[in-house]
Amino acid sequence: MKMSKTIFVSVIVLLAVTIVAIAVVFNTMKPIVNMISEKDLEEYTGRYLNEYKILFETYGPDLGNLSEFDFYLGYPYRVEGVVSKVHGAAIFFYSSSEEEIDVETIEERIEFYLWPEMKGWWDNSDTFMVLQEHETVTFDASVWPEPIKINPGGHFEIYGTLIYENRMILKGSNQKEKWLPEIALIEATNQFLWIAREKALDEAEIRKIEGYSLLRAKAEEIERKMETGEYGDNWRMKLKDEDEFWQIAEEWDIKAQAARQIREDVLGPYLEQPAFDPFQEWGMPIILGLIAAAIYSIIEWRFKLLRKRLQRLYRRGRTEKKVKRAKKRRKSGRK
Repeated sequence: MKMSKTIFVSVIVLLAVTIVAIAVVFNTMKPIVNMISEKDLEEYTGRYLNEYKILFETYGPDLGNLSEFDFYLGYPYRVEGVVSKVHGAAIFFYSSSEEEIDVETIEERIEFYLWPEMKGWWDNSDTFMVLQEHETVTFDASVWPEPIKINPGGHFEIYGTLIYENRMILKGSNQKEKWLPEIALIEATNQFLWIAREKALDEAEIRKIEGYSLLRAKAEEIERKMETGEYGDNWRMKLKDEDEFWQIAEEWDIKAQAARQIREDVLGPYLEQPAFDPFQEWGMPIILGLIAAAIYSIIEWRFKLLRKRLQRLYRRGRTEKKVKRAKKRRKSGRK
């Protein structure tokens, strides 16, 4: 009897744990970031070009000699974009009479698009170099006037970002999160400051430009997540991003009024934190608890019925034995 009850209780616990595990997985599981589409790369490119132009036209008058801003002087651009289904993506800039963005998708690694000959010795190379995921290398066009070359036997594997000034941006990732419009905003700012740091802008002004760029990018990230429904009903995630927005403003010494204006320009009037919703906070645990309790009650009820039935059978069996023994005694007495 005790063993049967232990088994039933174990089954209940196992069911409850399974239900909780499934709920946790579905509640915390984030959508898998998909490979960047050709349209995504077009949007990144368009945003990059537009942001660089705005920066130059805003701060250019304070820079004095503008001849070193070759990228701006090359506007408009014809841009060729390449998305690899296997590894990486890139965009290539060519000065043109009008802006045009064309994107294609290839089957092989992005490295083979640049250096097709490298495919021949990829698995049997003499030298090996890797650009790590969080590394960015920028080649100065004035120092490296010729395209980057790979000598025979060389193996160049790219996971980070490789920039050939004014000509190419290549990343080892083909995931959308690395090519978002707000990322284009930040990267255009970095390329603009690559030259502006050496000009008339002082460090305070440089810091201001960097801070405003990061702040706008964060506001646009929040806007994107709202539009795509990524937040859902998870107001805590949105509140976390809002907090990060104000932390950036504080870290980069951007006044609250200016930060608030940036935020409202992108997101509209500030919304207060939603009221605490006890069901949203505790609803899932309560529901799981009720389900587990219901299952336990049903099994316990069935167990009690079974126990009563066994007890009745046991008592009936003892009664029958007593009757048989009594009959035997009576028979023995007659003899």
